Amino acid sequence: MEAQKPADVNEIVMVGPQGTLLEGLSSNFFAVLPDPETGHATVYTAGDGVLPGTVREVVISECKQHSIPVKLEVS
Repeated sequence: MEAQKPADVNEIVMVGPQGTLLEGLSSNFFAVLPDPETGHATVYTAGDGVLPGTVREVVISECKQHSIPVKLEVS
C-alpha cells in the first residue's frame, strides 16, 4: 500500500470491514468526541484489528492517569 499511495499523500488510514477507522500505515488513529451519554470529552480508538504500538499504549495510559475516558471500539 505504501508504494501505491500518491506522492502528495502523507498517510493512509486503514478501514475495518464495517467501515470503522482503525489505524494508519505508520500511525495510530484517535478521535476526541463528546460521549453521547455523558457529554464529556472521550478518546475513541479501535479496540481490535490494530497493532499494539508503543505510542498507542502511552496515549491510553496517560488518558487513564488523567481520568480522560477512553473507549476502545470494536471494529
